[in-house]
Amino acid sequence: MLKKMVIVSLMLALPVVAKADNLIEKTIQTKRCNSCDFSRMDLAKVDFNSANIDDGKFNSAILNEANFERVYIDDGSFKRAEIKGTNFYLAHLKKSNFENAIATNANFRNANLGRCTFTGADLSHANFTGALLNSADLSDANLQGVNFKYATLRNVKMVRAKLQGADFSNADLKGAEFLVKKSYNPQNGMHEELPQEVTCKELQEAGAVINASTKCEK
Repeated sequence: MLKKMVIVSLMLALPVVAKADNLIEKTIQTKRCNSCDFSRMDLAKVDFNSANIDDGKFNSAILNEANFERVYIDDGSFKRAEIKGTNFYLAHLKKSNFENAIATNANFRNANLGRCTFTGADLSHANFTGALLNSADLSDANLQGVNFKYATLRNVKMVRAKLQGADFSNADLKGAEFLVKKSYNPQNGMHEELPQEVTCKELQEAGAVINASTKCEK
């Protein structure tokens, strides 16, 4: 009886696996797959180089060491995805969501990440050299050992982010919010947390690396 149930389960799973394989192959060949859903798929080491996957979903997918070089994915979703060592060099990922993703050692060099969400993500030792991160949200993210050299991070939110060893040499952080100050609101009688604009001194106190060319205050 148990053997029969296992066989039935495998037979039911085969069409799903085939459909996933077809979707991956089609995207690789045509370089286009708008609004496609790759969620929970194993895409480790898959090569999506230069593909247009606008509004693509990769939630909880395994993307370790996959290649997304020069891809175009506006409004993409990578929530809870594994992105260890993944290559996003020169990728266009504006407004994409990487909430709670594990992106250790990922390469985002020169990528366009404006207004992206990285809240709660583990980005330790990732490479963001020269990346555009204007108005991105990095709150509660692990940024330890991240390379932000020459990156543009204007008006980003880094509230409660771990910054030990993060390198902001030659980076532009004007308008970035890091520290939280509690302020009393007489209208509701409660103390509210208000993000404060980061200073270069505060970055250093948090364990980050800066140099004379790092731009902090407006």
